[in-house]
Amino acid sequence: MTVIEEIVDFVRAAGYNDIPVRVRDIGKQALVDAVGCMIAGTRVESSEYMYRYIEQQPHSNEWRLLGRGRMVSLADGALACGFFAHALDFDNASNYSGHSSAVIGGVLVPVADCLGKSGKEVLRAYLVAQEVGFKLAMSMVPDINFRGWHITPVFGTISATVACAMLMELSEDETAAALSLAASKASGMMAQFGTVTKFLHCGIAAAAGVECCRMAKAGLRGSMKVYEGKNGFFQAFSGREYPSDGLKLGAPWAIEENSLLIKLYPCCSAMHTALNGARKLQDTHGFSADEVETVTVEVPQYTTSNLIYEVPQKPSEGRFSMQFGVANMLVHKKLDLDSFTDANIADEKIKKMMSKIKMQ
Repeated sequence: MTVIEEIVDFVRAAGYNDIPVRVRDIGKQALVDAVGCMIAGTRVESSEYMYRYIEQQPHSNEWRLLGRGRMVSLADGALACGFFAHALDFDNASNYSGHSSAVIGGVLVPVADCLGKSGKEVLRAYLVAQEVGFKLAMSMVPDINFRGWHITPVFGTISATVACAMLMELSEDETAAALSLAASKASGMMAQFGTVTKFLHCGIAAAAGVECCRMAKAGLRGSMKVYEGKNGFFQAFSGREYPSDGLKLGAPWAIEENSLLIKLYPCCSAMHTALNGARKLQDTHGFSADEVETVTVEVPQYTTSNLIYEVPQKPSEGRFSMQFGVANMLVHKKLDLDSFTDANIADEKIKKMMSKIKMQ
């Protein structure tokens, strides 16, 4: 059985009532979290770039754009919603599939609204799409990370295609074709961390879900062995071979085994444990930032690929700086949305503390 056949069979067989209640509960929380971040993201300064781009696109009568009311195409709606959901870097995340909720939520909101789908249909599509993305990622992480690929859009493109295919009620043949096309759409580089383009990765992946499904309905077809074949998805992105025992979709559900990280801080989740540690140490021992001589943060190797800015020059880079995050926690005893400003980046107290922090 090919990867595509395995996914198509799972999509067909996984009814709403077949999904464990615990999995559904996790999905509800994560999807609400993503949509909440999406709504807040419409008011972020960087989202003005997205609105400006959308204004330049041809008018469409498919969906009323979140936050503006302009009618746009479903693909442009998904592009914008995926971007908005991640624009604060506050949306939930996974160590395997990244910010998959922002991507899947990004495609589900416009498509479900346009097609009049029920909450159960939306939640089912979200959970099945998450399961596919998770299981693909679990077979390829961390090798894919060390090659510089951003896992969110790579796996998110596949997940968005699954979610969209379910809501659009594609046939088995059309779903298979869309999944083949999605393998060629998947992309995204970690070198974009700390830039607006990282947010765009979520939007691009969400929009790809719509595009792949519509291209499949139009008759476009690709290799049915594009995932496991020579020079295919697994080999190209991670250098690994497709697991001989398959993806084991729904057996068990990955989201129940690994769950999702609901963020306490609006920054890369790779620094959250250190932020909690710094806060707990200070609360327990009552020392001030001025009394700190050095801070050493021990991390897994993968974290050094995420947190790439030792001395951030702008707020967006601060979200990917262990030094900036821990310095804020020690100096201001918090790290929230107000921490990521130009003034705080230039704060001499923060700069002094950052110079004392090393990550190894």
